[in-house]
Amino acid sequence: MVSDFAETLFFTRAAVEADPALPNVRIEGPAAGPFGRARMPQKRDAPDSGTLTLAGLFRVWDDPASYRPCRRCGSRRLFLHASAGGTSHLIVRIHRFCPFCRDTDVECEGYEGIKRFWAVQDACRRAAEADAATPPGIPFAAAIAHLRALRDADLLDPAHPLEAASLAAARVRPPVLTGHPPAAVEAARLRACCTTPEAIARALAARAEALADEQRLVAEAEARRTALLGRPGEPSPKTRFKRGEMPLADYRAFLAEKRAIRDGIDPLRLLRVRQDRIVRAAEAVLGRRLLSSARGIFLAAVEEAAAAGETPAPKLPDSP
Repeated sequence: MVSDFAETLFFTRAAVEADPALPNVRIEGPAAGPFGRARMPQKRDAPDSGTLTLAGLFRVWDDPASYRPCRRCGSRRLFLHASAGGTSHLIVRIHRFCPFCRDTDVECEGYEGIKRFWAVQDACRRAAEADAATPPGIPFAAAIAHLRALRDADLLDPAHPLEAASLAAARVRPPVLTGHPPAAVEAARLRACCTTPEAIARALAARAEALADEQRLVAEAEARRTALLGRPGEPSPKTRFKRGEMPLADYRAFLAEKRAIRDGIDPLRLLRVRQDRIVRAAEAVLGRRLLSSARGIFLAAVEEAAAAGETPAPKLPDSP
């Protein structure tokens, strides 16, 4: 996911820098994950590098300390995130991404690599401190959704003007490979065909209804599980069976019902049901079935739209 963010931001940099609201967007929130951070999680006295803005991320990408040449095409690999820690041996992991090869490289280094990590962390910290007093812009997920639409429009334009301007802004000369292979252009075409405002709106409504039903199912399953296990302080069915107080047939029935409760709220099963409801709702608006290639792209667009609307899926409790 963070590599997708990096690719979108790299090829829309000119649009970000030309918009007064976008450079101040902070890379934070559930969708952002570790993107743009360099941290040592095992050392409490060593805070991470701080939250970058999009403008700060571009400064880190331009800093020689943060990038390495791609071994496949020679272009500049973009910094994604980094961490350092370990027990008896220090381990450094610096994740970088080539926007042309679309290859993610994880640099794992020992003691010598810590110098490289410190250089990257310092670059991130300087960029974060420079933007610390900047008023925050729109939410990160909403900014990415907007830039993704600009990127799609640019991919469908044979001249690719936004890409050309963004490469110039980054002072990067593209290698033999380009930033718009057929697969990327086809994905943009599919998004343009199926992610209409009406289809997305109906899909988001279906998604919200499915999530509400999932929460209800989980609550009901938890109530059934509690009743099945018995009141607190009483011996469990397993204990009663081991003591010889419960017949084998009754214990098998208990296990079967417990398994049925667990299977009924299996996260993968709930996800499949939710996605089917989302797709059916969209198909009703579009008036046609979504092929498998378009289905995955549409579902990703719906989740992106939900994140941009600050409506992330609630975390469901673990299956009993």
